[in-house]
Amino acid sequence: MAAAALPWACFHASTPGSVAGTGGTGATTSSSQSSSSTGAPGSGGSTPACANVFPGTPCNTCIAAHCCSQVDACNADTQCVGCFLGQAADPSLCSKGATATTVAALTACAVQGCATTCTSTRPTCNPVTNVGCEAGSLCSADSDSNGNLTYDCYAPPPANDIALCGVCNADAGCVPGTTCFLVDNVGQCARFCCGDGDCGDGGACDSTQGLFGVGLCITTDTIDAGDSGIELPACAAPPIAPSGGSCLMGFDGG
Repeated sequence: MAAAALPWACFHASTPGSVAGTGGTGATTSSSQSSSSTGAPGSGGSTPACANVFPGTPCNTCIAAHCCSQVDACNADTQCVGCFLGQAADPSLCSKGATATTVAALTACAVQGCATTCTSTRPTCNPVTNVGCEAGSLCSADSDSNGNLTYDCYAPPPANDIALCGVCNADAGCVPGTTCFLVDNVGQCARFCCGDGDCGDGGACDSTQGLFGVGLCITTDTIDAGDSGIELPACAAPPIAPSGGSCLMGFDGG
């Protein structure tokens, strides 16, 4: 079982200007798969199935309105929804067979019809260094007004004072430079990073667990174990990242 960031810090690699399906910055989670429908929203008296596949954020609503048939086709594929959201249990399946074709069709439609709505707001802070946030606040992932993930400041409460690898939850925030990462349903504070040098002995920077070029420090044992391993935060990461957060894209504040 792989670890994952908690819902308020749901990570997947992305770049500025990416839309849903190309970096996980648009549709951020899915409902259980619903029955397929080829109707477009507004074409009949009932709500089409495509309107219920993703949560009702402005980005997702746009995708359902412009790409209803593609959303339904994706929902009918057992792997496509996870691949489109950047949440696939086995990412290697996303580039194979019918799943790859279905994801590509939905992504192309979303880019054409919803690029503006589904483009993430630029980060307001640097999660590696916490630059851009006031003292006591934490720079971590957040949803912008269109439901797309970006980096923003979280002011207390709760206090952001849980140290690296400590247990965190909605009532106990992590210290700046880290974020709450779910390990077997228990939150642990993990270090934001730009490279392995930010992660200390036995740690590696996993860029697939971040946004705008930023990653999270996990143990190298996790990488060696592959998909069958449980991702664990690297607990020897230095308190100040040597990289200075230089990998963050889209932020002009240092």
